Amino acid sequence: MYMNEKNKTSASTGVLQDFDPSLERTFRGHKGPVNSVVFKPDLKQLASGSEDGSVMVWNFRPQLRAYRFVGHTGAVNDVAYSPSGRLLASASDDQTVRIWLPNVKGDSSVLKGHTSAVRSVSFSASGRELLTASDDKTLKIWSLPSKRFKCSFTGHSNWVRTGAFSPDSTKVASGSEDKTTKLWDVATHTCLNTFYEHSDVVTSVAFHPSNVCLASCGMDKTIKIWDTRSNTLIQHYDAHQDSVNSIRFHPSGNFLISSSSDNTLKIWDLREGHLMYTLQGHQAGANSATFSPNGDFFASAASDNIVMVWRTNFDRPSSSATAGNAGQENTNSNNYSENSSTTAKAKKTTNRTRSSKQRPKTAAARYKAKRPAPPVPSSKPNAPPAPPVAEQNNNSSNDNNAADLSNIANALGFIAKQLEVVTQQMANLERRTQKNEDVIEKLALNAGLKHQHQD
Repeated sequence: MYMNEKNKTSASTGVLQDFDPSLERTFRGHKGPVNSVVFKPDLKQLASGSEDGSVMVWNFRPQLRAYRFVGHTGAVNDVAYSPSGRLLASASDDQTVRIWLPNVKGDSSVLKGHTSAVRSVSFSASGRELLTASDDKTLKIWSLPSKRFKCSFTGHSNWVRTGAFSPDSTKVASGSEDKTTKLWDVATHTCLNTFYEHSDVVTSVAFHPSNVCLASCGMDKTIKIWDTRSNTLIQHYDAHQDSVNSIRFHPSGNFLISSSSDNTLKIWDLREGHLMYTLQGHQAGANSATFSPNGDFFASAASDNIVMVWRTNFDRPSSSATAGNAGQENTNSNNYSENSSTTAKAKKTTNRTRSSKQRPKTAAARYKAKRPAPPVPSSKPNAPPAPPVAEQNNNSSNDNNAADLSNIANALGFIAKQLEVVTQQMANLERRTQKNEDVIEKLALNAGLKHQHQD
C-alpha cells in the first residue's frame, strides 16, 4: 500500500497512474529481521543480511535458486557489493567482516580488526578499498584485494553506526550514537567537520551523486542534508513517526528514499523539497531501502523477514528496462521468492494541495510553508538556485518539439546503456579467452615435461 502525496491518483476514479511506484517481487527466506539490502550493479542479483546470521543472494531469474551464505556467528548488519559486482561484503555482530564470492559456492574470507560489532561496510568507487564502521568507536579502511588493514578514523565518543565513501572516494562520512555526523579526509585521516544538528543517534549517511552534499538520518525521526563545501544545513525534513533507519539517493540526485521503524518507506523530491510517496508494504519496521544503480527499481528490507523489490516508475514513466525479468511471475518454489505485484494495495488520497490562504494544520507544515527547503546545490561553486518551473506552454508546436527532444534523449540513453552492456560482455569474453589460453598453455607444458621424463 502506498499513499500518494502529490495526488497523482484520479480523484474521480481512484485509478493508479503509470508513474506511481509498484511492487514487483517479494523474497522470503530469512528466518529473522532483515537489516540490509543491496542491488548487484548488473541488476541480476539482490543481496540481503539478516539477524539470523545469514547473507542471502536472490537471483532475479525465476529459474535460479537463491543462495544462502552461512559463516557469521552473529547478526548481519550490512551488506555491500563491490562496483564490479565480483565481491560481496558483510558486516556482523561477531566483530568480523566477510568478503564473499556471490556464486553458488559462496567462498569467503574474513577481515578481523574491530573489537566490537561491525555496523556497516562500504566500497570505494574503484573497489580497491573497503570502509567499515564499528561499535568500537572507529572506522577502518582495508585494501583490496590484499585484504590488509590500511588506516583508522578515530574521533567519535560512542558507537559508530554507519559509514560511507564519497563518490570520488576522497572523503568519508560517518554517523554515531554520540549524535554527530562527521566528514573525514581519506588522505590525511583527519576530521574535516562535525555536524551536531541531530538530537539522537545518527543511523545512516549517504553522499549525493554530485559529491557536494551529504545526507544523514537518525532516531530523532529527521533527515538532514548539508552542503559539504560550506558545511551548512540546506534541507531538513521531519520525516517519520519513528526512527529513520536508512537513506539513499536516487542515481539522478533528484530523489531520496528513507526507511523507518514506523513500517513505512518514503520518497522525497529534493528539487521541490517535499514528500512524494509514503509506501506501506511491510508489516514491521523497515530497516533498509536502496535504489538500483540505474534508478528503475528500489528494494526494501524489514523486520517482517521480507525483502521487497519495487518498480520506481515516477522517474522514467516510459522506461521499459527490467531488473533481470523482475516482473515475471516466479513459479519455482525453491527460489524462496514470489511475485507479489498483486499483494500490495494502493490507497488513493485526496488532493493535499493548499491554497495560499489556507493555514497548515501542523507546526512542521507551517514551518515548511513559511520557509520552503532550498534545492540541492549543483556541483558548480556559487551556482545560483534552480529557476522556478515555467508555466505550461499552450503552444502545441512547442509541446511537440519538447516531446521529440525527450524521445531522442531517451533513445540515446538506451543506446548508451546497450553499448555499456556490449562492452562489458566483450571484456568478459576476452577474460575467458585469456583464461582458456592460460589453461591450454599449462596443459601443453605439463605434457612436454611428462614426455621428457619418459625419455
